[in-house]
Amino acid sequence: AMAMAAGRLARPLYAAKAACDALAPLVREIYGSADRLVELKEDASRFTVADGLVQEMLVRHLFFGGRGFKAVVGEEDASKTNLTARPYTVSSLAVPEALFDMIDQVRDTIEDLGRGAGL
Repeated sequence: AMAMAAGRLARPLYAAKAACDALAPLVREIYGSADRLVELKEDASRFTVADGLVQEMLVRHLFFGGRGFKAVVGEEDASKTNLTARPYTVSSLAVPEALFDMIDQVRDTIEDLGRGAGL
């Protein structure tokens, strides 16, 4: 039974790892940006464009709306996140226009991974 469960998880786990690999250059670009892409949450912790972007990409574009995955990475309120129509926003933060093409490419790659893994 364990081997069967592991077999069923192999494709989603591979897709999740590949999605994280696809996101890594974009996250590095955001953190290397001179722009202030941070806001404070109610508990005074920081929320960055990278936080919201990674969550949105995994929940909505890899796992197509969650299907249980939101419970794992769904810490942030994504109701104000828009990564489908330009100009892109994450919460109240405007995503720099210079990142739009990179976001489009990563989003398309992640959606392909999700479809290929049957997610």
